[in-house]
Amino acid sequence: MKYKNSTDGLVSVRKDYSKRVIFSLEDFNAKGYLFQTVTIPAQTKQRMHFHHKQTEVFYILEGKTVININDKEFLVKSGDAFICE
Repeated sequence: MKYKNSTDGLVSVRKDYSKRVIFSLEDFNAKGYLFQTVTIPAQTKQRMHFHHKQTEVFYILEGKTVININDKEFLVKSGDAFICE
């Protein structure tokens, strides 16, 4: 078992978001996994992107936003979760 507090890990600040990697690639026994929190400031638009070989799971902690997945728009809010494959 591995334990970390959500305040552990380095914060990386980017132009339109910040992230904190809690469990890094080295913490998993398989390649390609990590667990991080991402904070997106209000009124910030994210660039469209996709990953060829990565699945992302999102859980909205607070706020609401419109997301676009496979050319479909969804209004998501606190408590919602979704998987992008």
